Amino acid sequence: MRLRNPVIVTTLVVSLGACAAHPPAVEKTAQAPAEAPRATAGAPGVDASRHLDRALEQLQAGRYEAARPELEAALALEPGHWGAAGLLAQLDADPGRELGGEHFSYTVQPGDSLSRLAKRHLGDRYKFVILARYNQLDNPGRLMAGQTIRIPGTAPATPAVATKAAASAAERVPQAALAAEPGGGCAAGIPDLEQRMAQSPTASDRERLVGCYSEQADALAAAGEVQGAQALLQKALVLDRSNAEVAQRHMALSGAVRAGQLYQQGLARLQDGQLDEAAAAFGQVLAQQPGHAAARARLASVNGQLADRYHQMALSLYERELVDSALTLWNKTLELKPDHAEALAYVDKVKARR
Repeated sequence: MRLRNPVIVTTLVVSLGACAAHPPAVEKTAQAPAEAPRATAGAPGVDASRHLDRALEQLQAGRYEAARPELEAALALEPGHWGAAGLLAQLDADPGRELGGEHFSYTVQPGDSLSRLAKRHLGDRYKFVILARYNQLDNPGRLMAGQTIRIPGTAPATPAVATKAAASAAERVPQAALAAEPGGGCAAGIPDLEQRMAQSPTASDRERLVGCYSEQADALAAAGEVQGAQALLQKALVLDRSNAEVAQRHMALSGAVRAGQLYQQGLARLQDGQLDEAAAAFGQVLAQQPGHAAARARLASVNGQLADRYHQMALSLYERELVDSALTLWNKTLELKPDHAEALAYVDKVKARR
């Protein structure tokens, strides 16, 4: 039986580290090197949310049994806790039976984490635990770009790659959209949660509001409203500055906004005929957003124009017997356009003369 949990985010420490791809497997018994001391449910000053944070740190590191007493302590303090109950159930569930035998291969993208993939494909960020066990990953908090994992179910009709949405959004440079319609889920409850936090803040409401901000930010980013998504993640960070996953996503969106501004600068320089400046701007876009297809196409076109310009300058120098200077420009031509036939021919001609 599947557990249906609200989509809530607490402190998920996500890192992209070097780790080898794991071969497909159905299940691996999750064992920790050593079991941590059992948490005390009634410890002064420690609420259920704090126990959950500790459990998540252990789970992200693959120390499943060390996380168990923290989850049990959270449930002792708050029976039926929205996060602890679901995570505890994942430790004992059979991954193959729970997630099913049908699956597809997925190549990890830069910025991916198991919690984000679990949210995208399983509908619940906290299902990163059972997704890790499904793939026999010893350390759920470490995924490497290019690594292949199994995702339960059938492959989506169109790939949901975050960098593609960010590149499209950056090109359009959208305005802030804080008043956008909610993307579904708990996002519609943001105003009520904000009011409760202003009147009588609790740790539980804080975590729920951070999760709702994060969910709404996902919806806005997918719709191209990058600045609105960025603003919501900033509000989430004000509530929870230690949330590494939210901080990472906020930084990525900041890069998307900056890339959009640079792209517009590149277009303006291109319109003014400033090819060198345009090429520099488009190159900076790609440094921020490597998947920005429009910037890549513009840069290729500008580089072709610059290559032709350098070739013509080199011809003029060559005709005036300034061979060394001409050769320098032809080499620069070939750096921009390695298959420039005329430049290649003249370089060979100069070398043959020498």
